[in-house]
Amino acid sequence: MLLSIIFADMKPRDPQKIERIHQVTLTLVSEIGLAGLTMSKIGKAAKLGMGTIYTYFESKEEIINSLYQFLKRKHAEEVYVNFDENQSFTANFRAIFEIFFHNCYHQEEEYFFLEQCRTSHFLTLDSIVLEEAAFARINALLDEGKAEKAIKNIANDLLIGFLMGSVQGFLAQLRRQDLPLTKARTEEALALCLDAIKS
Repeated sequence: MLLSIIFADMKPRDPQKIERIHQVTLTLVSEIGLAGLTMSKIGKAAKLGMGTIYTYFESKEEIINSLYQFLKRKHAEEVYVNFDENQSFTANFRAIFEIFFHNCYHQEEEYFFLEQCRTSHFLTLDSIVLEEAAFARINALLDEGKAEKAIKNIANDLLIGFLMGSVQGFLAQLRRQDLPLTKARTEEALALCLDAIKS
């Protein structure tokens, strides 16, 4: 706490150091979880002195939220890149699903971190608001699908939970069997998820 006060007014913003702190935090959380994370472990893994760490972040909670918000914005941009309001429900669902499925497989560490944070007590109000904003478009899409009677009239949080759980289960099975992610397997997962929620 004393260090955070001493260095409170010293806030040079070196993007490379922030990226290094973010990266080691991501790796440490995958290894030891959020509860085991400490400022000293982050500093040691990043090969940065504690004085340097505290010039950027006052606490591990601040690091967690900084990384969480960075990843949320990054993933939202990626997942919605092919979303088009002029497309049909099915076309937009496919566009979102394919990228999400691919990213979950290839960015496992990032998605693990986000999921750990989402169910933790570490998130600030700003992070929670960002979380809700990130899901706004998929919520609107699911509402559109229900209005068209294309999918079951079930609460969106349950639909999203089911879809995310299905993706995680499917990919976990691939990893257990050391199988590559192929277009055919992506299509199979998409068809299974759509069939499960269609009305």
